[in-house]
Amino acid sequence: MGGGLGTKMDSVTENKRAKVGNILMNNPVLRHLMQVEEKSIDVRGRFLAQAIRIESVIEDIISCHFCPDEDKSRLFRSLIMNNTDFTFSSKIKILEKLLKKYYADLFDRYPKIINDANKIRRFRNKIAHTDLDLSQKVWAERRSDRIRLVYYEDGERKEQIVTDAEIEKRLENCYQLFQALFSISLAVLGRVSANIDNEK
Repeated sequence: MGGGLGTKMDSVTENKRAKVGNILMNNPVLRHLMQVEEKSIDVRGRFLAQAIRIESVIEDIISCHFCPDEDKSRLFRSLIMNNTDFTFSSKIKILEKLLKKYYADLFDRYPKIINDANKIRRFRNKIAHTDLDLSQKVWAERRSDRIRLVYYEDGERKEQIVTDAEIEKRLENCYQLFQALFSISLAVLGRVSANIDNEK
């Protein structure tokens, strides 16, 4: 006995998808808007993934400084660092204070690190919390090399265009910041481990 209710539902779903696909293929406006939406998902997803990596390595540095023991470090991260009140911004502020007070040589070696982290944080917030512009303006321009973000500030509608070239530059900045932070995390781990060994 084949062809139960599940098979009929699958067939109906496939037919609906095919109809939607035909509508999209035959309507240049909808087709273009779908392409813009796909580009937005790609641009936002790629950047957010890098920002998450950066935030995570900042958490590693802070956790390692305060809790060199691996079990305590995991608990510290889960109870404190991953608390919703503990923002990316506050993590960057703590990192800055730690570097200035305990690792001044590392702060001197990477003098732009806090500024770079804040630039990435601000752009991350913008792309995570803005709407994608799918207005007539986007359709009329028919650009495939950019997305336009819409947000409101001080009661006014504002826009920011993000081009392919800009996102590639921002991703390169993320990569460079991640490398610097990773180097700092290794140095902090080495120093904290050496201090534990000396205390034994």
